[in-house]
Amino acid sequence: MERVLGLINEASKSRKQYVNVLPPDAGPVGTFIPSPVEVEVGGAIAWVVDVERFERF
Repeated sequence: MERVLGLINEASKSRKQYVNVLPPDAGPVGTFIPSPVEVEVGGAIAWVVDVERFERF
């Protein structure tokens, strides 16, 4: 299990990226368009749980 979690950790690093707050066509013509903001993207969340029963339909 630790090997799998290590692989997930290596493959899913988070990073900073600039994104636009609004799409270019979201506001009326001539309105103020805010500058892009820096956000953290990527990463992963892993749940490790004991499974008593699993069914696939």
